[in-house]
Amino acid sequence: MKIINRLKSYLSPAVTQQIQENIDWESMRNIYHVSIFVFLFEVVSLAVFALSRAVWTKGTIISVLSVLFCICTCLIGALVSRQILTEQRVNHNTVVVFKVAFFSAVSMWSIYADYRHYLAGEQMLTFITVQMIMVCFMLFRPMMGLILTGSAYSALYLALYISDRAVRIQIFNYIGLALTSAFGMMVRYHTQLYLSTKTVWLAQSNQKLEELSRHDGLTGLLNRKALEDDVNWMIGGHICVYMADINYFKEINDSYGHTVGDEVLREVGNRLIELFPKCRCYRYGGDEFLILNENAADQVYQGSRYELPWTTGEKEIKIELCFGSAEGELMDRESLLALIKQSDDRLYDIKKRVHQTKKEP
Repeated sequence: MKIINRLKSYLSPAVTQQIQENIDWESMRNIYHVSIFVFLFEVVSLAVFALSRAVWTKGTIISVLSVLFCICTCLIGALVSRQILTEQRVNHNTVVVFKVAFFSAVSMWSIYADYRHYLAGEQMLTFITVQMIMVCFMLFRPMMGLILTGSAYSALYLALYISDRAVRIQIFNYIGLALTSAFGMMVRYHTQLYLSTKTVWLAQSNQKLEELSRHDGLTGLLNRKALEDDVNWMIGGHICVYMADINYFKEINDSYGHTVGDEVLREVGNRLIELFPKCRCYRYGGDEFLILNENAADQVYQGSRYELPWTTGEKEIKIELCFGSAEGELMDRESLLALIKQSDDRLYDIKKRVHQTKKEP
């Protein structure tokens, strides 16, 4: 049972959508390059063949038409694969249909060419060459590759058998060649599957690392590095800058401990995202938070103080935030720093009044 299950998983491996898209893109890229190469090779071969013929017979004309069919097939393959590659997202069903059609057209052409060579007593190299190209560059799921390869070899042998019972074909060598092609195509697919899996994993890991490098590990808000990166996207517009600070945060740490203080910072980060859903919220440092609103006309918060009742375990803590704001044209990094300083100065004035009020009897 284990052997059967392994064989099934090998012939029909489970593939995620992202990995499948990577394989489809690689397959289209391969078809494009192979089509261009074969197109140029056949055009040159046809030119040399035509110039070297003093007399044109019926067989010569058929050979020319056969090569022209190959040239047209490769040209269509190059154009279609190129068009698919230019699309923002590769459609898997479209890719499968195109690959099967391309494989079938080229295989039928090579079968016809070698059938004529067989009848004329010449070497049969066209079909084998085409199948080797398919093995090296075509990416079919193993089961599909097995069916297509088996069908192509069976079709050629059937044509030769009908002709003269394929008396000049060593059947065991022929079967061995067919199995080698089918196995090679399966190995090629699994090799690409492995590479695509690693590529997707690496891309996801890099994305996660990028996200981690842009976010504060405690609150989940954007950090100072993210602020430096985001400035370039906001230059040239009018912006409103808010600087927020937690009142008496040191007393919270002293009274309840730094663990509770961290929970307060996380809760404040969550509330800021709720208060400023369309803005960029950053942890600027310590218990200071920076909010950038690119739509300065949309004054999402007008107050200078905000009370946040909060309960953790059996402790009920009243969290109070103060806000300072400034707005203006964001022309460069220096102008942003100037706006941050203005909002920080206004925040300082507000906090100063808050502390003075608390000291009054």
